[in-house]
Amino acid sequence: MSERPKFVYVTYIAASPEKVWQALTDPDITEKYWFGFRVAASGNSGERMTATDPKGKVVHHDPIIESDPPRRLSYAGSRCTKICRASGRRG
Repeated sequence: MSERPKFVYVTYIAASPEKVWQALTDPDITEKYWFGFRVAASGNSGERMTATDPKGKVVHHDPIIESDPPRRLSYAGSRCTKICRASGRRG
């Protein structure tokens, strides 16, 4: 039996599911919204989401838990606070 997540982050965006999916998985687009961090994700369950900081250091390599393109992408993460701090934002 798996535990329920302690934190769930939900965002509502006025765009098509396909555009949002691309914005979450395409590193050329994610760096525009993630403060220069390039996020790459195949979107397949069991694979990994990888985030690379503006200096080229991999700061995330988290498992994709659930995927239903282009409707749902869920991955485990534990370093958001460190990424936010590195970008000068509060996390």
